Amino acid sequence: MAQMQQNQYGLIILGNSGVGKSFIANLFLQTEQFVHKNTTSSVTKTTEFSSTEVRGNRFLIFNIPGLIEADQKQIDINKEEIYKAFTTCPNSVVLFVFGVGNGGRINNDDIIAFQALHKAYPFESKSLAFVINQIPLARSPDYEGDAITRLEELLEMEVPNNVCFLDKFEKLDNEIKQNMREKLLAVVQTMMPKVHTKQQDIRLQKDELFQLRNDLAVKTALLEKTIVQLEGTIKKNEKKYRKQMKKRDQEYDELKKECKTLRQWKADEARDLQNKAQNKQQHEDKSSESQKTGATSSVKKHPLVEFVEDVIVKVAEKVLK
Repeated sequence: MAQMQQNQYGLIILGNSGVGKSFIANLFLQTEQFVHKNTTSSVTKTTEFSSTEVRGNRFLIFNIPGLIEADQKQIDINKEEIYKAFTTCPNSVVLFVFGVGNGGRINNDDIIAFQALHKAYPFESKSLAFVINQIPLARSPDYEGDAITRLEELLEMEVPNNVCFLDKFEKLDNEIKQNMREKLLAVVQTMMPKVHTKQQDIRLQKDELFQLRNDLAVKTALLEKTIVQLEGTIKKNEKKYRKQMKKRDQEYDELKKECKTLRQWKADEARDLQNKAQNKQQHEDKSSESQKTGATSSVKKHPLVEFVEDVIVKVAEKVLK
């Protein structure tokens, strides 16, 4: 997507309530467009979107309600809002946001929600990114590799190359927000938009949640017992993530340089056009002034000048005779 011409795509941010979807949408927009709070209950009730330019491409940033709620009526309403986003802009990239609990462990409800959405809209790895939000600053050196490995085991799929880990800060200033935005942009610029077509309805019923949570809890407990056996996989995933992140950052830096060059070229072109317009105006002003001066001098000649001109004319007439 590192193209200089402008295209328009959707950037659909999915996830459960309270994982930080609205906050992330606001980072892209660089404004407090969408309301967000640290709460487990839903703040976003309807699908919202706003347009912004991201490195030469125009994106419709979608802020969508979470999927899992306390009652079936709200779950069904949320499903319709998700359908609305994909109908409004099917040619999109998708960011799914996972929240973390104690110790930085990914919440099981986020696993359940992603699986339900993935069955309805089979996401391709190049158009999908995982955002692991609000991870603790004090964490193990291989946290990223461990989180990726756990996701692969619980989701039973290969995690996409586009993974972004966002730290949890007690206080956020503009510099921290800008750094977060840069991390997200570095991920988005490597993604390939895809037309997402619904393959089936989002199948999630409140009555089934109890059993789904129990099944996942058993699976998570089993994973904890065997995680030591996956140490090699964790190290491999950590190394792979670091390598991808380095490559992604390099590509993003190159894209920023290209965009800066393009902006400079546009600014130079605009300045040249302005200078040409000013020079043309100055030339027209001088011509107009010259014409006014000539007209004035022909009307207001000095009497002596008029006498001399008259004498010359008369002498010339005598010579010709």
